[in-house]
Parts: sequence; structure tokens; C-alpha cells
Amino acid sequence: MNDLAARIAASKFKGKTKHPGLDYFSATEWLQFVDIHFRHHLRQKKRIDDFLKSGI
Repeated sequence: MNDLAARIAASKFKGKTKHPGLDYFSATEWLQFVDIHFRHHLRQKKRIDDFLKSGI
């Protein structure tokens, strides 16, 4: 992620692309979104794993 962030910062391209539900993102914003979204899924997985371990 750090390597990709550095490459994005050094890029001469500064355009944006459309996210289907959240308007337009720059490359930096996409990288931030991916990080947040992935951590969200890791938290979901932990909740599911904890529930399954509880035996309820």
C-alpha cells in the first residue's frame, strides 16, 4: 500500500473515475476507500467468527 501511495503521489495523472455509488474518486481517494472497505470486511469477518465460536 505504501509503495502504491508513493507511486500515485509521483504520478502526473490527476484525473478521477466514477464510483458507482459515491461520485468521483482520485487515485488517492480510491486507495483510501479500498483500505477502509477492506478493514470493514475484516471487522465483519471477526464478528462472524466470534459468533460461530460462541456456539449460540
